[in-house]
Amino acid sequence: MAPSTQQILIHWPVKFFNQTQQLYKINNNNDKNLKIIGELICTNELSVNYLVVSIIDPTVNKINILNGDKYFVIGEINTKKKKFKYTSQNENIDNTSYDVQIIEFVSPRLPNMQFFSDTPIYDKLFNSSSQKIETTNFNDQYKNLNKLIKFMDIDHMQKNPDYLKKNYNLNAVINCLNISDHHLKVFNTKYPDLQSAQPIGSLKNNFLFKPIFQFINMSIIPYFFIITRILFREIFLNLFLKPLYWLRSYSISFSQLDLRIKQFSYFPIQYLDIGERTVLEIDSNNAKLYGSYMDYIRYYNTIWLIVNDYSFALTFCSLLQVHKETIIKYLSHYLEKYLIDEVISLTNFLTQNPYGIKLNDELSKFLKDLFLWIIEFVNMCYFRFLVDKQSLSFLIDGLSLLTYCFGMTFAIAVIIDYTSILTLHFKLFYKISSKLYSWQLKLLISLFYLFCGKKYNTLRNRVDSENYSLEVLLIGVLIFMILIFLLPTIISFYLIYTCLQYMTTLLEIGLMTVLMCLNNFPLFIIMLKLKDGDRIPGGVHLSIKYEKTIQEQVVVLKGESLKWQQIFTNFLVILVQFRNEIFSVSLIKKCIFGNDIIIDKYSFYKPLYSNVPNSTIKLKDFTYKILHENPRKYS
Repeated sequence: MAPSTQQILIHWPVKFFNQTQQLYKINNNNDKNLKIIGELICTNELSVNYLVVSIIDPTVNKINILNGDKYFVIGEINTKKKKFKYTSQNENIDNTSYDVQIIEFVSPRLPNMQFFSDTPIYDKLFNSSSQKIETTNFNDQYKNLNKLIKFMDIDHMQKNPDYLKKNYNLNAVINCLNISDHHLKVFNTKYPDLQSAQPIGSLKNNFLFKPIFQFINMSIIPYFFIITRILFREIFLNLFLKPLYWLRSYSISFSQLDLRIKQFSYFPIQYLDIGERTVLEIDSNNAKLYGSYMDYIRYYNTIWLIVNDYSFALTFCSLLQVHKETIIKYLSHYLEKYLIDEVISLTNFLTQNPYGIKLNDELSKFLKDLFLWIIEFVNMCYFRFLVDKQSLSFLIDGLSLLTYCFGMTFAIAVIIDYTSILTLHFKLFYKISSKLYSWQLKLLISLFYLFCGKKYNTLRNRVDSENYSLEVLLIGVLIFMILIFLLPTIISFYLIYTCLQYMTTLLEIGLMTVLMCLNNFPLFIIMLKLKDGDRIPGGVHLSIKYEKTIQEQVVVLKGESLKWQQIFTNFLVILVQFRNEIFSVSLIKKCIFGNDIIIDKYSFYKPLYSNVPNSTIKLKDFTYKILHENPRKYS
């Protein structure tokens, strides 16, 4: 059952309440009826939506010049009684049965990036699950509209949620409210004799600053970005990095370099995209609002992170140079001690019946000789050279130079790669011991099936019954007993080298967590929230208020900024991903069944590429657009 009464929703900017109070003082409590002019912005079965664009004195005799296409006198306010009365002149609306509700709001300043959004912007900003966000947002809309549309059949709406979505489009209304100042500007231009308020401009529309901004954006920045585009995209990215993309899976330094160069190479394109927000005042499409503002936030968040990155780099380089000798002394001693000498002692300890556990002498001696040979080979090939004092001196000087050029994040990436190279023999030990353990475990499981008269069917991926001969069972028993006696030796080596690999993984994860913080921390978003929360909307909130100006209850529509948890959504996702790599049920299962626990480092960089635009344009088209079609003309 649909509602029988139509709702008249009058969206009333706060500036007109302030103007009404001034008109009260001017008329000095004389008995006059101030005329309210509204623009019809949206209509459907449930509601008719007006936007107040002017309040004029009744002495103005030119009110009849309204052409009636979308502007109507929607009511009047008695200056003596201070009471609003709805008297619409819209002939297309059935005024026989209606309820009037006034919605008070503060007009967003679009040039300053203030706007309403019926959905939290973090689903667009952080690429979160849109389905989850949409469901949550609809529930919020339902709660707000329950306050607003009092006449609606709630039972019917709960049983048919699509009815509300179809007949009351909150998003369409909010789109018009976002450009309410533009509606006001259009009305004032069309009917200059009926205007009563002016839209608030931005800093860039100021007469003093407009020429300065225009000169910077039209004469300096375009040529700077053309040079940036040629240098980083055409030369560094296309000529040097793309042929070496296979290194991203192995080197964190290469991934960090690739990310930073892509960020610089796409800055010119982002500059053009966020420049389009200067013309969004004449567009009621929130998709463009989303796109432009999201690009703006990501663009400046990246710039702030890069500035902080280089600030940390200067401090880090200074500390390296001041404490260079001490660092070299301790690194050279402790790296060789804990990564070579202690590992040799630990391997020898495993062949001497550790903690009274009797191991197989022949197998443990074979594994000891194998691992000691690997340690000696690694030490002779590169380890001794990398931890040599003279080599460390060159490495620290080179690291300082690279840090000055590419920032603190690149220094951390180099340290991660350096650690990976020095602990390469740990990975080899783990690979060998895990493979031996995994193969032996699979053989024991297969032999157990044999004793139970079953076998694993690989084609059908199931366990089938099977009849075995006595000879097969005897051979199976012999092999099973051999494997059982060898199992403690294999497990001993596997556990020790798994612990070594796990500690290496912990160190790499810790360093990568710091790296991700420097690369992905929502610094600019936090600044926006502290400075002006309306620039990062997280939905709308409706409340009831008694407005003394018209002596009537009104609904106050306010934008809500993103919550702190929403701001850190993408950042927390990365931290959870790191946590799952170092402690989770899946990690325990991998250790039990002998699966690899070596992390895919490049997978952690994929979320960072979401801040880089996917599409691009050719250099020729970009040059023409930024020089001749630059949207930042402020004209």
